[in-house]
Amino acid sequence: MGAARRSRQSGCMHSGRAREEWRHRDQESTHAIRFALARLRGQAPQALQEDVDVIAMESERLDRHARSFRRVWTAAEGPPSEVDMGELVRYTGGAAYRRGLLSISR
Repeated sequence: MGAARRSRQSGCMHSGRAREEWRHRDQESTHAIRFALARLRGQAPQALQEDVDVIAMESERLDRHARSFRRVWTAAEGPPSEVDMGELVRYTGGAAYRRGLLSISR
């Protein structure tokens, strides 16, 4: 097996481990927030209910973002494939230039 292929495979395995670790941390964090929020809803004085509602809204927003990241990462999983780096650079550079993110000076 060539060095480039071994490198690609180890990179894929590493990113898979990183994804799993991130998912676990993410789920653990959102579960802890939801559990604490449920306790606050039942025990917080009326004067703090608006604060509890804000925490609930932000918790839901963070959970939506986390689900979005999980969908993106899940879509990226799969076997390694060949990539035409020249095409990738031309496409990315062209898109950046058209959006004004890249300028070319001669």
